[in-house]
Amino acid sequence: MPELIVETSRTFSETSADRAASPPSPLTNGEASTKRVGTPTSPVQEPTRSSKRKALEENRKVLSDMLSKSGGGSLMRGWRREFDPSGKLEVDFEDYAKAAVRLRFVADTELLFGLDGDLSTLTLEELSPPDGRLMEAFKEWVQDTFEGTRQMFQAFDTAGSGRLFADKFVNACVSSSFECSREDAQSIFDCCDVLQVGFIQEDDVLFLETDPKVRTRALYQARVCQMDQWRQLAAQEFMHHIERAKLAKARGMNPTRDRRAPRRWLDRTFEQLPAVACWAKHERERTTLKKARQARGEFKKHLCEIYGDEVRALRRVLDPHMSYSFTLKTLRRYCQKHNMHLNVWDLWRGLDRDEDGLVRIEELSAEHAFALAAFRRWAQAEPELGSCAAIWTSTEAAAASRDRTGTWYSEKKMLSSTFVETLKRLGWPGVDEKNTRRLVVAALDFHGCQVITRADLEWLDKWMPLEWLHADPDPVALEDFKALLVKTYGHPLGAWRKALDADDSNHVTWYEFREACRRFSFASAAGAWRALDDDCSGSISVLQFDPESADLLRSFKEWAEVNWGSVKQCFKALDSDGDGNVTLAELKRACHKLYWDGDVPLLFDCLRLEDNKVVGQQLARTLSFASIAFLDTWQFDMTEQELAAEEAIAAPSKRKRTRAKDIAEITARLSIPIGFPRSLSSPALMPDGAAAAGNADGSISSGAGGMGGALPSVGWGGGTAAARKPSRGNSSAAGASDLQPQPDDSAPRRSSRASQVSSP
Repeated sequence: MPELIVETSRTFSETSADRAASPPSPLTNGEASTKRVGTPTSPVQEPTRSSKRKALEENRKVLSDMLSKSGGGSLMRGWRREFDPSGKLEVDFEDYAKAAVRLRFVADTELLFGLDGDLSTLTLEELSPPDGRLMEAFKEWVQDTFEGTRQMFQAFDTAGSGRLFADKFVNACVSSSFECSREDAQSIFDCCDVLQVGFIQEDDVLFLETDPKVRTRALYQARVCQMDQWRQLAAQEFMHHIERAKLAKARGMNPTRDRRAPRRWLDRTFEQLPAVACWAKHERERTTLKKARQARGEFKKHLCEIYGDEVRALRRVLDPHMSYSFTLKTLRRYCQKHNMHLNVWDLWRGLDRDEDGLVRIEELSAEHAFALAAFRRWAQAEPELGSCAAIWTSTEAAAASRDRTGTWYSEKKMLSSTFVETLKRLGWPGVDEKNTRRLVVAALDFHGCQVITRADLEWLDKWMPLEWLHADPDPVALEDFKALLVKTYGHPLGAWRKALDADDSNHVTWYEFREACRRFSFASAAGAWRALDDDCSGSISVLQFDPESADLLRSFKEWAEVNWGSVKQCFKALDSDGDGNVTLAELKRACHKLYWDGDVPLLFDCLRLEDNKVVGQQLARTLSFASIAFLDTWQFDMTEQELAAEEAIAAPSKRKRTRAKDIAEITARLSIPIGFPRSLSSPALMPDGAAAAGNADGSISSGAGGMGGALPSVGWGGGTAAARKPSRGNSSAAGASDLQPQPDDSAPRRSSRASQVSSP
């Protein structure tokens, strides 16, 4: 460790009374003596005024060079980096001493600190008078011209990007009323750009505030913002780590271990972060949707295995009273009776998708509902029939029955094949579609015995399907209805909230949609609904009505939850005056500060439901908490396609199965001795002619007639591998074969060994 040089002219703890008792003369003020630790001191001759001035200039030059080197060629940046990170443009003795040791700077400290008579601090003007005066002049100009650094930054940042690059800052300073050269403006920029990233942000110029209270509060807010950013990064890393672990577990793999990964004992700390808490909430909702989808699939599979068809199961056990629907109580009783290991709540959520408390045919099986509705409508529209039950008494049914049976016609039951033949003679359009025909016949076959009765057709007549089951998707009608709503409310999001989703649940059922169409006297409601409800779930969300509005609301909701934990806490933070209202300016300021790049005026207009209010002395538009409280309870459910895609990604990869043919080829290839021709060693790999010349058991003949000569011998035993391997219990034969002449040099040794084995 190098020796430390201590400047000891006078101690900084000297009291004012001691100074008054022995006041220093002008010639001796600043007198310094250098004392090396561990060496005796010697008297030092009193320096003159010129020598002190010369020493001061040398110290300034050395320190300025060191700071310029630390600041990448800029004295101002080096000053901020080493001495003044907070931007006070002064440094106390303690911080100076630490920086001097770090820089290995040795100088007369009293000379540097005592120029202004204050030995407690060293200012930038004392070290570099031109730079110090430049910064003080710039601070005063900012305060007089813009009344604050925030307004100055916004005036310079004409593009509103939140960043000011060096050339733009220099041009703004030179072209404004501040008198400076381009070099001076570049020095000011370097003083602000401490990290030397090439641009500055609003937080980088807060130190230029002249009011100490305002500067302290602004710096505190900047530090809090930096801490929030760090928390966001930590939360993102933790969430990525959990997702990677879940994906590895779903694929049956061990999660990768990394020394930088979050530790298990820190989970509780991370889970308390707002971003992680919101992410965990969304993950729980997503897991619930996946469980509901999985339970629904298992339940329908169970119905098909037991009863052969979902609608048949509905008629026989779930809805024996012909209400064409069933409740949660019925479902729970059925699951208990059949000992189904399913979560009833997950199953009910997967079945009752419109959340009206009933599961109808279209919710249980949309394919059956469309096929039955089309068949019922055709039968009622047919002039010769008028109903489904009229098919039973039609002459075509009697003729088809006699043709099928040959001699008789039953008035109680009809075979499904006879029923299909009757429909073909009546001219039903869906009889040629195999899937539609199968769905209708299976739904009407109550017992699953390929028999249809008159009661089955009467059951279908009593069913009252919804209007949209008869309609085809009509995109033109949907666009006309949207245009009508936009003309009335100005934007699709406003129309969604005010005309369709009155309860702010993000779910609009068919009945709510039909009521809205009636209010606007819109006739093509069923076709427009079919164009919206593409998955035939019985309800729509804002994502299906207007994807752009859904992205806007989803982005704002996620931004509020990530930064504050909920929309409610976000509103409290935005409502600075506590009057229960947020103006457009306050919302804009917060969104700009925390980097939400959505359309703030559009969001404000679509969320606002109340009239303008007086704020201060002006009539301004305001947003109350009641207008945005619904976002806390909104759930942006995933579509069936998104759920299927996630399940496909998380599914374990299937192991490739080796075919029996490939195993045979691999075995034959591995059985080839070294140096043996591959095409002649195995019948599976030989040409057709060579394979035909082999033995009946698949082995290769070693005679000259089979392959045109004996195969070359490999190794010491000669012949094929089967011939070289002696059979158990026939050692004499093996010894006899070993006595044959060998082509290699080890034949005498092996012959003697064989003779020893075979000798008595």
